[in-house]
Amino acid sequence: MAPARGARDSDFSPDGARLAIAEGSGDNAIWDVQTGNRLASFDSRAPIYSIRFSPDGSSVATGGDDGMVRLWNAATGGLLLSLPGHDGVVTNLDFSPDGALLATASIDGTTRLWNLGPAGSRERLTLPAHDSVVYSVDFSADGNRVATSSWDRRAIIWDTNTGEQLTSLPEHPDSIARVAFSPDGSRVATAAYDGVVRIWDSVAGQLIRELAAHGPQDIDVAWDSAGQRLVTGGSEGTAKIWDARTGDLLHTMDGHSDRIHRVAFSPDGQTVASASWDGTARLWHAGSGELLETLAADGGQVKSVAFNADGHRLATAHADGAARLWDLITQDGAQGAILTQTLVGHTGSVWDAAFNPMGDRGQP
Repeated sequence: MAPARGARDSDFSPDGARLAIAEGSGDNAIWDVQTGNRLASFDSRAPIYSIRFSPDGSSVATGGDDGMVRLWNAATGGLLLSLPGHDGVVTNLDFSPDGALLATASIDGTTRLWNLGPAGSRERLTLPAHDSVVYSVDFSADGNRVATSSWDRRAIIWDTNTGEQLTSLPEHPDSIARVAFSPDGSRVATAAYDGVVRIWDSVAGQLIRELAAHGPQDIDVAWDSAGQRLVTGGSEGTAKIWDARTGDLLHTMDGHSDRIHRVAFSPDGQTVASASWDGTARLWHAGSGELLETLAADGGQVKSVAFNADGHRLATAHADGAARLWDLITQDGAQGAILTQTLVGHTGSVWDAAFNPMGDRGQP
């Protein structure tokens, strides 16, 4: 289930100055966003599927095809910790907001919580309730809960202190590609391969809304920072903005000629970015659905998009193995989209890109 060799995942440091890229060949690096220089390299000894900066930017966590979780010094690339335990590819990683815990998901059907605090780095809990690949993991904003979703069609919310299963959402009609807490943690959204996004009460586990968003196959979903709207993207090439409170469809954004793989709101909620396999990323006005910019860089399929913390920069991940950085505000203060850096050195697709919530960095 792992992608082919090449850049598989990336992440911005909290201050936005660096970008960590996981390379399918095992050649992993941290890049300077301004200059495009490689700052540090680290040999994972096995291809890496997922990578994340810690909230303070001092370390980088990686999950490998060998089932190993590793923690690296972000300044030097030196190995800090090796955390064995998973019996298969580590598919996803997420740090708790305070950086004390690391959640790792795997094709072995488990999610593991690792204690990275002063008491010593060790496995804290194993959450074994899924019967198939755990594909997505997301901490609540207070760090007291973590949500997991799986190909077994279930999503589960766990207590990060005890490992207790707090809420098991009813089985979905198809596998769940993504699970995401609302910013205040009161709701959780699931995006399933049946094309439907569902909004749930995260405590009671009750279904609040069903959004028949897209046709069957992979879809993506993201909250705005206020928790009032959702944006979805689907295989038919459209992006849609929804009122998360009423379930009303606010805008349908047409223009892509192939599937949309990732969508994102800007931090101020005024702009939506979409990444498509048609070779473009697009910026849309979130209030009207109007197309603002088309970003094309001859890099093949665009796998992911992510805004930095102030919304003035966008990271895109491409099938040609490069991650690209775009300035969205020009020197005279006007809005636009100017390609400023192309981070190369990969032998395959970059599958994801995202900025850390605290800063300007993006993660492919």
